[in-house]
Amino acid sequence: MCPFCNRHPESTEHLFLYYDVAQHIWFSSAWNLRPSPDYTPTMVDWFRFIWDLNASPYSEVLGFSSVTLEAIWKTRNEAVHNNSSPSLHRLILTIASSTSNFG
Repeated sequence: MCPFCNRHPESTEHLFLYYDVAQHIWFSSAWNLRPSPDYTPTMVDWFRFIWDLNASPYSEVLGFSSVTLEAIWKTRNEAVHNNSSPSLHRLILTIASSTSNFG
């Protein structure tokens, strides 16, 4: 089960794209990104989408995406390996702090 919501099976797509907080993070970015199971069914599709955006005037989106994925992964690992509750507030602050110069 997902260590954040405990409602869905853990998968890379759920963790990084479709989990409520992950969707909020993507949507609230400067690029208003919206992962959708209808249009980005796999992480490979999401990476292609981000890579294509990176070739446009949205070049900072690749940096934002990298920071976001790493922060979500580290938060997940803390929850799973340290048997602790994930700090979603800290996750959002970490991403905001690390990406304050983007967009």
